[in-house]
Amino acid sequence: YLLLISLYGLRRYICCVRLLFFFFFKQKTAYEIAQRLVGSEMCIRDRVSTQSTWDQLIEDKQSMVEEKKVVEPLTEPKEQLSATEHKLFGKWAYKDLFVEDKSLEGYITFQTMKSQVFYPHTAGRYQQRGFRKVACPFIERMVNSLMMHGRNTGKKLMAIKIVKQALEIIHLMTGENPLQVTVKAIENGGVREDSTRIQVGGVIKRQAVDVSPLRRVNQAIYMMCFGSRESSFRKLKTIAECLAEEIMNCAKGSVNSYTIRKKDETERLSKSNRQLLLLHYLLNQL
Repeated sequence: YLLLISLYGLRRYICCVRLLFFFFFKQKTAYEIAQRLVGSEMCIRDRVSTQSTWDQLIEDKQSMVEEKKVVEPLTEPKEQLSATEHKLFGKWAYKDLFVEDKSLEGYITFQTMKSQVFYPHTAGRYQQRGFRKVACPFIERMVNSLMMHGRNTGKKLMAIKIVKQALEIIHLMTGENPLQVTVKAIENGGVREDSTRIQVGGVIKRQAVDVSPLRRVNQAIYMMCFGSRESSFRKLKTIAECLAEEIMNCAKGSVNSYTIRKKDETERLSKSNRQLLLLHYLLNQL
């Protein structure tokens, strides 16, 4: 106990010596010296002798507290930063997109927050269950459709680069949102009526049938990618240029589009099959 008392007295003696040394030789104020040595109010009060210096310390502390309590004036809310918006590649927004064909509204996916991706690489397992691929963003479905014919299988980063270049070309050529142009192309490219084979009494006939919305979207995306791949094979044009041209022509409904030509051909055949089946039905009724 005596040893502890002696150590405590020695410590106070050393602090006083240091205080006097800095006060006379460094010409510091009492407040700065005490704050540097100890940093606490109790030690400052023990080491500062004059009452005037202690009052000055209290005033300084109160002014510091008042400065912290100053509330900044209310300002108008700033505009929302573009980084907070949902944009593909940080360039093209999803919020203004719309689907004119109501039957395809739930199958061209961009409405949910989860489908409004910045980069079309969600790594989702959409093949695990039927109709789960509806939740896949439509741009990613186009990217996946480009990865075909063996040597391109699995090269998703290359396919994403091609789609990004195609969208930039569409934006430069049309001045519109390329996502909206792509949505319009998918609407126009889907086959509305197709024909299937039906066997009746050992005789095979072709009958016209309506096409489901999901198959319309699937065929439109597949035909656009297939047509651009065929038109760019061993040609001077790159596949990104061919894909952009195919999307723009399909959105306008032009016959220069491979997708529109295949659609018209399929619907023309299904129409003839429908008329022929109706003729057979009427003949059987006679």
